[in-house]
Amino acid sequence: MTFLLDANVLVDFQNAQLLSALVDAAQTLDMAVAEKVFDEVTLPKPDDSSDLVGKKRQAAAALDGARIRKIEILPGTQEATLMQALLAPLQTVKEKDQGEAASIAIAASDAGLLFVTGDKTAVLWALNELFHTGERVMRVPVFIRTLFLRGALPASAVKQVAARAASHGAVPSWWQSWLAAL
Repeated sequence: MTFLLDANVLVDFQNAQLLSALVDAAQTLDMAVAEKVFDEVTLPKPDDSSDLVGKKRQAAAALDGARIRKIEILPGTQEATLMQALLAPLQTVKEKDQGEAASIAIAASDAGLLFVTGDKTAVLWALNELFHTGERVMRVPVFIRTLFLRGALPASAVKQVAARAASHGAVPSWWQSWLAAL
């Protein structure tokens, strides 16, 4: 199973100063990102603040050479068609929506991918689309616990990124007691 990461996963780790820990964890567990997600996190846009431009450059440097596979959607493919179908009903398409739609479209065509996101709308989109082979959507707190249980993330890093992971809301019932026991 390969964990297909949404942008908010990368940003959570970066905001906790732990993007390097996630990159290290990718040495133990297979991870991937949609090219749209990679671009969202690493490519500065003209209207980005100087702080955001700096963060995107840091993310690009941290992810350069990382064992996190980047997956492109080619025009005319079933992935491209599904991505457009997911985006079509939106009044305004934001960059984050494109990354989430791309990730879900990619995961829909590859049963070996498990989509990890902190975005509630993306979870609902994914639940509607990733139904063929069991549970293939994971929220950020469960991903963090999985990294810890598989020895890919130390307890100190878990505690540092926990607040960001919880900021997405809807944390599992076991989250606080599990963190307290670390």
